[in-house]
Amino acid sequence: MEVLRQVHRELQVDQEDLDPDNNNEDSVEVPVSTAVGHSGAMEDSALGEQTEQVLLPPEDEGIPVDGKQVVGFVYMALTLQHGYPRTLLGLGQHMKYPSLVDHVWRFLYYQAHPNSDCSSTDLELWECPSIPNSQQVLVFHSACTTFYSPSDISGLGGMKSEHICSCPRWRGKKERRNCAFAQKDGSVPGIKGLFIVRVCFFFSFRIDGRRGTVYPCAFVEWFKLVGNERDPVTGMWMVEPDLDSDGIREVSVVHLDSLIRSAHLLAVFGDEFLPTDFHFLYTLDSFRVFYVNQFADHHANELLMV
Repeated sequence: MEVLRQVHRELQVDQEDLDPDNNNEDSVEVPVSTAVGHSGAMEDSALGEQTEQVLLPPEDEGIPVDGKQVVGFVYMALTLQHGYPRTLLGLGQHMKYPSLVDHVWRFLYYQAHPNSDCSSTDLELWECPSIPNSQQVLVFHSACTTFYSPSDISGLGGMKSEHICSCPRWRGKKERRNCAFAQKDGSVPGIKGLFIVRVCFFFSFRIDGRRGTVYPCAFVEWFKLVGNERDPVTGMWMVEPDLDSDGIREVSVVHLDSLIRSAHLLAVFGDEFLPTDFHFLYTLDSFRVFYVNQFADHHANELLMV
């Protein structure tokens, strides 16, 4: 039995009976697992009994994981979040992304046509699989990635685990929206084979009924490389927010499988001083260009220094 499908079934919310304003306060704790490189298929697992907060290491650092050596995998957080609209349209409005439904339609097109050369800007909505605005969605505040990193502190098989967070209040304080590396082309080494994204929120939905396909997703903002070479002074790659013709951030829905691990971006400072009350949490929204920190840990260095 697929885990995310089990979660949707445990909630026992039928599409036709769904109340968009129903925001139940009770928590539902579930481990949601999926292997990298697979489509929508989930691995079997029982309902978890620990909360997302308990599983996070003290400072959200990577932790060693015992187990066999694999390339890597990623799964949703344990805790299903409430206080969000349960419909696709409602979630988009709540998160201030009213085009969420359109992005999900395009996402489903690329899931059905993985080898398509059609860009999202050229893709017409009538070409995409359609789902109703009342489509049920579940929201999560983090995903856990596990990857092979023997050079870092790791388990017996060389595996390491870390969380990618996207939540409105991190440890009861300000919001946190982590950046991540996403797979672009596995045959191309280094940063040229990767995307860099910022996760706006994690969500999942199921289509074709109770036994249909479940899609764990992330709604992301995109970054693009600045130039084709590293910065000659720091030796690091630089990226900038990817903007459309109107100067608005490019966003889209990606499958959770595409995420590899967290990415650490460092602001490229100018000549002016920052305000004395500037908070570091505003960095990704305040600066125009960023260094991709290849020195975050050994795995990041090995990933980018090809």
